[in-house]
Amino acid sequence: MSESLKQEIFDRLNLKTIHELRQLGRAIGVPHPADGKKENLMDGIMAVATGEKDPETPSKRGAPPKSQEYDRQLASDIFRCREICLSAQIKDDKKADRKIFVANGDRNSLDYVDSGILECCGDKWFLRTTGCRENLSSDVFVNEYFVKTYNLREGDFVTGKCERRSRDEMSGLSCVIRVNGDQPENLSSRCVFDSFKPIYADRKLSAGNSATGRIVDLFAPIGAGQRVFISSQKAACNTQILKDVVKGIRQANRNVKIVIVSVDVSPEDAEDFSSLFKDEDVFTSTFDAGTAAHIRTVRLALEYCKRQTEKMQDVVLVIDNLTRLIRAYNAYARQFTAGLDYSAVDSIKRLLATARNTDKGASLTIITALVCGNGDAFEEAAYSALNDIFNVKIPLSASLLRNGVYPPIVIGDTYSSSDTRLLKDDEMSLALKLRKSDNQKIIELFNSTTDNSQIK
Repeated sequence: MSESLKQEIFDRLNLKTIHELRQLGRAIGVPHPADGKKENLMDGIMAVATGEKDPETPSKRGAPPKSQEYDRQLASDIFRCREICLSAQIKDDKKADRKIFVANGDRNSLDYVDSGILECCGDKWFLRTTGCRENLSSDVFVNEYFVKTYNLREGDFVTGKCERRSRDEMSGLSCVIRVNGDQPENLSSRCVFDSFKPIYADRKLSAGNSATGRIVDLFAPIGAGQRVFISSQKAACNTQILKDVVKGIRQANRNVKIVIVSVDVSPEDAEDFSSLFKDEDVFTSTFDAGTAAHIRTVRLALEYCKRQTEKMQDVVLVIDNLTRLIRAYNAYARQFTAGLDYSAVDSIKRLLATARNTDKGASLTIITALVCGNGDAFEEAAYSALNDIFNVKIPLSASLLRNGVYPPIVIGDTYSSSDTRLLKDDEMSLALKLRKSDNQKIIELFNSTTDNSQIK
């Protein structure tokens, strides 16, 4: 595809006059488009098209061009070719598992390429270019024409040409180059997430070879498409185990798409998540952003996960933590009156219900954590309302943690609804045998070995 497109672009360039090529070169960021012969200018344009060189911001020195007109269709095809070539380069470098969410231009210029998550606000559409956060200085307005033409959906990751008349104005999308890494013309027949038939988990998502991961794999195996629940008295303990499980899943399942959401957290906690999981898609909303921002961040991240699942991708959505999210929904519903509003619970249930293994082979798994056991009436009400809808449970013990035992998993209370489908007979036998032993001794046994085959 890329070779034929490159040849087509070259042939079209060859038909242009030197004046037309200069106008096009200025538009796409070729350095010094007015200098040199036609052949040199064509080489410069092709270098941008193939990804060999990055576009540059047009120079303000010298006399301004007499005309701003250029072949916009050819320019859009050049940037489409660039995206295809860059994607191929990433795969060749064995980095296909990493996101291709890169801006290829300078947002300070009037004409550039950028990427973002598509969001519908009332009857208007925008690309959010800084995760899920609203940022009017960098967000891009999307005309409904593009939405209808390309069958775009909220949560789509869109790369396109952006333009504005002045630096004080909001940019507008002028050309769609890629949608979720695919060519936009391929979207007309794509699947719809809600049409996928949910089925029982039949594939295990290994949690890795650490002690935490091996304990989870044996006593609470996670199936693709399940709802996974980590619970303890301390939020920090929940978060650390959550991080261990996510790192293990990435280690053992290279083709899984991982999306992490952390809401109502401190700026330093948000930065820690972003730094620790820099190769994943991390969406955060700090405590100063407000309740509506927390809810919006989760909603948009969930839509993004659905769009990835529609590509027949196994997706893991990690939410840290559910207690803070429930409080956000509750505050939004009750406007800070006392007690747990069950409309907030219903909102959480609808979110968790999106987790599923599907008949199409794709899956959406949700892993989250809940604080409980502190005697807090709100926390206990939330726990009681949601406990039964999770099909994998990993309870933690604060007392084990205080005694220096890590991971502080209460093995006797772990649960997976699909353990008989996900575990081999020998694994099931080992799990049943070990459950009868002392909890602390079991954890010490896993910490002193590197493989479950070493455990007798």
